[in-house]
Amino acid sequence: MRRDGCGRKSRGARRPSASLPLLSKMATALQRQLAKAASSSAHASLLADRGKRGKRRAQSYLFTARDADTHDLTVVHALGANGLARLVLLNSKFSEWEEPLFSLAARDTDRTLLDQDAVRELDDALNGFLVALTPYLLDSAAGKALEWLVRRFRIQEFNVDAVLRLFTPYHESAHFAKMLNILHIESSPAWSFLVPFKTAAKPLPRSALVAEMRKTSQVARFVASVLPEALKAQAVSDAIVSFNASVFLDFFSAADGGLNEETLAFLLPALVAPLSGGVKASNNCLVGSLLLLAALAQKCRLAQDATRSIIKSIVKAKKAVSPAQLQATLVAVTGPQDQLTDLPKGVVEALVANSDAFADTLQLDGSEKLFVPFCSMVLPTCEDNEAHAEALSAVIQATTAPASVVKELGMLLFANAKFGTTVGSLLGAIKQRRPDVFAACVEESKAALGEAAVDEIVLALSMPGAKGKGRMFVASSDADAAVRAAGVREMVQALSAGTADDEVRLILLLFMR
Repeated sequence: MRRDGCGRKSRGARRPSASLPLLSKMATALQRQLAKAASSSAHASLLADRGKRGKRRAQSYLFTARDADTHDLTVVHALGANGLARLVLLNSKFSEWEEPLFSLAARDTDRTLLDQDAVRELDDALNGFLVALTPYLLDSAAGKALEWLVRRFRIQEFNVDAVLRLFTPYHESAHFAKMLNILHIESSPAWSFLVPFKTAAKPLPRSALVAEMRKTSQVARFVASVLPEALKAQAVSDAIVSFNASVFLDFFSAADGGLNEETLAFLLPALVAPLSGGVKASNNCLVGSLLLLAALAQKCRLAQDATRSIIKSIVKAKKAVSPAQLQATLVAVTGPQDQLTDLPKGVVEALVANSDAFADTLQLDGSEKLFVPFCSMVLPTCEDNEAHAEALSAVIQATTAPASVVKELGMLLFANAKFGTTVGSLLGAIKQRRPDVFAACVEESKAALGEAAVDEIVLALSMPGAKGKGRMFVASSDADAAVRAAGVREMVQALSAGTADDEVRLILLLFMR
């Protein structure tokens, strides 16, 4: 023991306490326990958060998100297979999608793990199936099949356009609102107008759809493609036809400023698609196409080639409508457009075959746009073709025929009077039934044919086979002013030529008095 400077005893340096290492070990162990607890808590929170987010992502066409979580893929696959079996009973064509979309192999397919070629094949199968499903969407079997496609292949995310093409014809139904609720459209500019309806869980009114079609050509182009795509797949129903007709009639009605060339470029092929002959279309589908083409022609100016193409397509629907309806559609299309110089051969043949409907057709406004070129095309063959002659006669006999049509025909007949008896007979019919039109034709034909040639035609019509002074005498007293004038001019010519006898001179003297 040592003493300090004050003489006090002091101990050597104090030894470390034996309790310190123990406390340190206890603190380290406690830290590890706290860290482990914190880690477990964080992991649990992460799992809980993932679970919540997983529930938010759960999407279903038939069920609520909560109910959907209670059905695993095996159950939903069985549901979808049941729906497909029912669809196959309705249409055996659906069996072709069993293997790629509803088989056990399809049940185990995760599209996010497929390569590009496999994804392309899958999308082709999905798109084909969805188009074919269009007529059957309101059947419960369709809902079952769609539930499977939503849960397994996420069509609401990866096949938005195909899903919308399926549901758009039913845009005012609860089915549309139900599918819209899970569609991933927020990032698509074309479908952003649907977001408010998705948020409100409401169907899409026709007025809103038409307004967007007028505003966005991409939407109009998409809607126009619905019927043609259904036609290709032989999946057209009355619901699709009605949707197409009603939407585009409203679309045309709203087009106060007409339709631009860009719109016509995709619209015309879509409207004539049912008439193309390459697809089998129902009568209702054909009639709907005729209705829309007639409405379109009232709203825009068409190039002559486009007009010819349209009316050529129209006559392909002749078995779906009556002759009068077909001809009325032709007039509705040609009437507002510039006068055609000729008509497609098929149109001429369709008119010739149904000339008994001319009386009804010729009373329609704008009928001259159809019948003027028709007459000019049929006239050259009327001497040898009885049906063509009868068709021209039907035009003349129709009391409803516009004077412009009969006059144009009369002028053509005068120009071709030398052809034969049929032409003369038709001219005689005009002279008898439309004397005012005949007189106008006489005067206007003189400039082109010469007065003497026209007089000869007039006299030949009035007194067939008559010659010499007898014809002159009779003609000079005819009730028809044109015939009288022709008879007198013939006597004057005889007098000038020195061939007139005393009797002719006497009659001329009487006329002068």
